[in-house]
Amino acid sequence: MLLFWLLAGWATSSVSYGQQAQIGSNFAINMQAPIVQHNVRNDQGIYWMQLLLPGFIENAAGKSLQIVMRFSDANGQFLPTAPQESVYCDQGGYAASAAPLIRIPSNFYSFQNQVIWMPYYALNLALIENLNYSVYVYAEVYVDGMSVGVSEKTGMNVVW
Repeated sequence: MLLFWLLAGWATSSVSYGQQAQIGSNFAINMQAPIVQHNVRNDQGIYWMQLLLPGFIENAAGKSLQIVMRFSDANGQFLPTAPQESVYCDQGGYAASAAPLIRIPSNFYSFQNQVIWMPYYALNLALIENLNYSVYVYAEVYVDGMSVGVSEKTGMNVVW
């Protein structure tokens, strides 16, 4: 079960992964595991993964929204980002990518309106030819700067 903390009185609400939750009395959120499209090559020849979060938020028009994708290994440990990386990481130095911070434009907003990109090099996997890594990605959704939900993990094998 997920636990959502609210500033207004620290009220709580719980939800199973992939189901809808009422967050406070103002808005509801529904999310599932991220969808990953692999090996999308950009103009510079760098391979990326394209990430989408199935789900939506209701009754939150005008609030700020940001979706952050985080990466872990098979043991659940966050992946440290490449040492030179300053863009595709969180404040703790772990591999992460995020959609731009936006204002939610309407009372129903699909998370799939935001495409998130992650270059493979930022995962900081050892460059050993044809080594297969088990990597997991999950999404964390922030509304008005507060984490309001965490998705299920999507597992993938990355050959590097």
